Amino acid sequence: MPPLFRFALGALIVLLVSVQLRAEPRLQPVIDAGGAVVEPVALGNLVYIASGAQLQVHDYSDPAEPKLSYRTVRQPTPGRIVGIARRDHRLFVAWNTVQTTSGVWIYDISEPTRPAKAGELEISDTRFGAILQSIAIVGDYLYALDAEAGLRVAHITDDGAPSSLDRAVAADSFPGIAMLHSNGTHLIGSGFGFLPQFSLVSFDLTQPERPSVGDARSTDPGQFRLVGDGNLGLLIAESYTLIDISDPLKIVERGRFAPAPDAFDGVLIGSVVHVIDGSSMSFWDATDPDHPVPATTGAIPLAGLQAALVTGFGALLIDRADQIVALDLGIPLAPVVASTTALLAGTNPSDIGFFAETPLMLHQSRGLGVHAPTTYAETARLPDSSNPIGIGQSFERIELRDEVAVMINWSEGISLADVSDPSRPLARGRVQFPFLATLALKGDYAFAGKVTNGGELAVFDIADPGNPQLINRVATSQTFDLAIRGDLLYSAEGSSGGEGGLWIFDVSNPGQPFVLAKLTGICDDARGIDVDAERALAMLACGSDGRLLIIDVSNPTQPQLLSDYASSPDFNIASSVRLSGSYALFGHDLGLDLVDLRNPRTPVRLDRQTTPFFVTNVRVFGERIFSFNALGGMREFRLTELPIPGAGHSAAWFDPARDGEGWTLEMLADGSALLYWFTYDELQRQRWLIGIGEVHGNRVEFPQMQVTSGGKFGPGFNPHDVVRTPAGSVTLVFDDCSSGAFAYSAFGQAQVIESTKLSRTMRIDCDPPTGSVDDARALQSGSWFDPAFDGQGFSLQWMASGEALLVWYTYDADGNQFWMIGVGQSDGDAVVFPSLTATRGARFGRGFDATAVERFDWGVLRLQLGCDDGLAEFDSPLAGFGSGEFALKRLSSLTGLGCSLP
Repeated sequence: MPPLFRFALGALIVLLVSVQLRAEPRLQPVIDAGGAVVEPVALGNLVYIASGAQLQVHDYSDPAEPKLSYRTVRQPTPGRIVGIARRDHRLFVAWNTVQTTSGVWIYDISEPTRPAKAGELEISDTRFGAILQSIAIVGDYLYALDAEAGLRVAHITDDGAPSSLDRAVAADSFPGIAMLHSNGTHLIGSGFGFLPQFSLVSFDLTQPERPSVGDARSTDPGQFRLVGDGNLGLLIAESYTLIDISDPLKIVERGRFAPAPDAFDGVLIGSVVHVIDGSSMSFWDATDPDHPVPATTGAIPLAGLQAALVTGFGALLIDRADQIVALDLGIPLAPVVASTTALLAGTNPSDIGFFAETPLMLHQSRGLGVHAPTTYAETARLPDSSNPIGIGQSFERIELRDEVAVMINWSEGISLADVSDPSRPLARGRVQFPFLATLALKGDYAFAGKVTNGGELAVFDIADPGNPQLINRVATSQTFDLAIRGDLLYSAEGSSGGEGGLWIFDVSNPGQPFVLAKLTGICDDARGIDVDAERALAMLACGSDGRLLIIDVSNPTQPQLLSDYASSPDFNIASSVRLSGSYALFGHDLGLDLVDLRNPRTPVRLDRQTTPFFVTNVRVFGERIFSFNALGGMREFRLTELPIPGAGHSAAWFDPARDGEGWTLEMLADGSALLYWFTYDELQRQRWLIGIGEVHGNRVEFPQMQVTSGGKFGPGFNPHDVVRTPAGSVTLVFDDCSSGAFAYSAFGQAQVIESTKLSRTMRIDCDPPTGSVDDARALQSGSWFDPAFDGQGFSLQWMASGEALLVWYTYDADGNQFWMIGVGQSDGDAVVFPSLTATRGARFGRGFDATAVERFDWGVLRLQLGCDDGLAEFDSPLAGFGSGEFALKRLSSLTGLGCSLP
C-alpha cells in the first residue's frame, strides 16, 4: 500500500456538523402586473404588448372578441421594458433599471402564442452604465438608443445569434433624443434636446453598421409618431405637421394644420390623420401630404394615446385610460371601434386595497379599478364623471372603511366610492383639496397629508360618504405618509415647508389634532412611516439617503432614535416602509428589502428583491405584499420561509425530461459553491462547464461559468494549453432540498428548466432514506485532480446507498471536451467504477432531445483516496484513451464533511 494510504479509513477523524435544512423568511415573487407600455408589434393576428416588465400576447383572430392568450409571468424582465422589435421568428425586448443597467432579451416566437426566452444580447463597453431607451430594427440590424453611450448597433444573423450591441454614434451628437422610430427602411429619433425645443434626428444608414446623423431639426415642444411602413410621420405640437422621412439626409416638413382647440393627440395611419380630443376623434385626409383636409368626425372617446399599431385587421390604439381600442379601417376616413378591452392592471397602478377578497386597485391617471383576485384582470372601473378621460389626474392612495373606498387625488382632492357591489362601484362625495399625497383613516375621519405648496394635515368628516366635509387643517412641513395607532397619528415629514423627520399628533379628538412631539435632525426628507404599537417602535423611511430609521416611541412625547439600516453605501432614495410582524418591507430606488427587526438595535437585511423600476409604495395585507414601481407596474410577493442551500444540497441534479445531461453541485465549507454542468455543444459533442457561486436567499448564483479548451487526453496533456473562456451564467433556485429550477444564459440561449436531486450524499443529505449507510468514506466526497494535469478532474460523491457517484471531466485525444459518469463500489480500501459511461448525440439548450442521447461504455476506473491525496488508475478499450494513472490532490471539501489524520 502506498504511504499515503498507511492509515486505514476507519482511523480518519470525523469533523461533522449537524445537517439540517435551514430556512429563513424570504420574499417570494408571485406575479408582475401593469406598467408603462411601448409601441406593440404584430405577427399576423397576434399582438405582442409590453407592459412594465411583462410581455403579453393578445389574439385578435376575432377583433371583436380579442383574448389575452399568454403573458411572461414566470420570468419578467429585470427592469421595465422600453422597446420591442420583431424580426422573423424572434422578438427583441429592451429593458432598463434605475441602476443604469439594461439589457436586450431575445424571445423565440416559433410558437407564436408562447414566447420563450432564447438568449440575451451582449452590451459592450458599459463602463459608465447603460440606459437603453428605445430599439428599432432596420434590415439585418438592431439599433438601440442608450442615454449614456448614444446609438448602439448589432448585426442580427439568420441563426438568431447576434453580435454584441456596440456603440456607433455618441450621445452628444443628438442630445435629448429618447425614442427611435422605424418604418422598416429608415430610422429617426425624437425627443427634447435643449428645452423647450423638441428635436427630430434622422440617421444615415448607408453603412448600416456605422450609422451617422443625417439631418436634425428643432421644432415646437410636442411629440412625434411614426406607425406602419410609410415615409410620413406626425408631429403633434401647437399645430399638427406631417414629416417626410424618405430622405435620411433631409427631414422635410410637409402639410401643417390646426385641428379643434381641444385636440391634444393623434396618429397618422396610412393617409389619414386621426386627431384625438378626448370625447371624439376627427379624421383628416392626407392623401396630399402638403394639404391635409378635414374629412369626418367619429364618436370614439380616447384618453390620449400611449401607443399605436397598424395591423392586418386594422389599427390598435392604447390610450392613457388603459384601454386597448381595436379600429376597423374598412372605410379609412370613417373607422369604427371593433372592440375595447382593458390593459391588464393598467399602465400606472399606484395603490391597492381589498373589499373581502376583491382587489381594488388605484390607477394614477384614472382612479379606481376592480380586479380579479389572482390575475388582476380588470372586471369593472369607477367612472370619473368630473374628468371622464383622466387627463392630468394623479390618484395616490386608497383606504377602505367598511363598504366605502376613500381615495386621494393629488390633482383634485379626496373622493369616496361605494364598493358594496364590486362589479358596480358607485361614485359618492368628494372634496376639492389638491396636492394630497397620503391618507389614514380613524373611524368617521380621514386624515390626508399635503406635500406641495406648503405642508398641511387635512381632516375630513366622512361619516356621510355622499357628503364628506373638510373640518380642519393643520400646518405641517411636507406630509408624505401617515400611520394611525390608537389616538396617535405618526407622520413622515419632508423639509420643504419646515422641519423634516417624525411628527407625532394627538388625535384623541379627531377634529382637533395637535402636535405632541417632533423628532427632527435625523432625516430631512422622510417619505414613509409605519408603527409597531405592541413594541412601541416607529419605522421611518428616509428619502434623502436611503436609510430606514428605527425609533423608540414608548414615550410618544420624547421619541428616541434606536438604530438605522442603510440600504446602500451609494446614493439611494427610500420611499416607503410597511411592517409584517417583526420584519420591515422597505422600498427604495434599488428595490424592496426584507429587514429583520427582531432585535431593533441591530436591523439585518434578510433579502432584497430588485423591482422593474424604483419603488414608490409598499402595502401589506397578511401574507400578501405589494410593491408599486412607478413605470414598472406592480409586483406581488409572499413572505415565506425558503430553504437556504447548504450541505444537504451537495448532490447530482438533473431535469427528468432531459435525461442524459445534468449538473453536480458542491456546497463548500467557506460558504461558496462549486458547480459542474455536463451537457453538449451544438455539434452533438460533449461539453462541460465549471463555475464558483454564492448563496443569495434560496438561490445559488454562478455569474461566470467557464468552458475549457486546448487540453488533450493522455501523457501529451499540458496544463498551459488549457484555455478557460467565460461562457454565461447559471442560477440554481431551490424550492426545498430535492427540487427547484436551473436557469441559465449561455452560448446565445437562455432557459429555465426543472432541477431534481439525482443523488443523496452520505452523512449530509437533508432527509436520509431508511437504511442509509454511514461510514468514514463520506469524507472523501468532493473534487479531486492531478496538479500535473490541471484543467481536468473528478467530482466524487459517496451516496447514502453506500455506492459512489463520479463524474470525470476531461478531453478526448482530439482536444474536445469529454466527460464520463459512473457508479462505484468499495473494494477494500479502494473504490472501483467497473463501467464508466460516456455519451454523444444530443444538442445544447433548446435543441436537446433525450432520445438522441447515445450511451456507450468507456472503461474502468479505480480510486484509492486518503484525506488529501490519492491515486487514480484507469483502463479504456477506446482508441485515444488507453490506460494510465493520476496522482490526485483534493480540490474541494463539502461543507458538513471534513477529516484529518491523527
